[in-house]
Amino acid sequence: MRYSTGQDIREGDEVWLEARAMPGMVVKVVLPGTLEAREWAAPDGGVLIEREELGLALATHPERDHNLVLIRRSR
Repeated sequence: MRYSTGQDIREGDEVWLEARAMPGMVVKVVLPGTLEAREWAAPDGGVLIEREELGLALATHPERDHNLVLIRRSR
């Protein structure tokens, strides 16, 4: 999985969501065609993001989502 900028998405990445209005952290990269992808009803995979105020969200097709922006890599 990649951001719209072409950078790889990694677990632990700190990100902005929703036009930089909401911070979050990538907790899992869900690979296409896996059991996990089927469990999330996302056969093409996606990125699980923990948002402090709203909990988990699954972003599908992050490479097309210009509202998902890398802030910094985990240490």
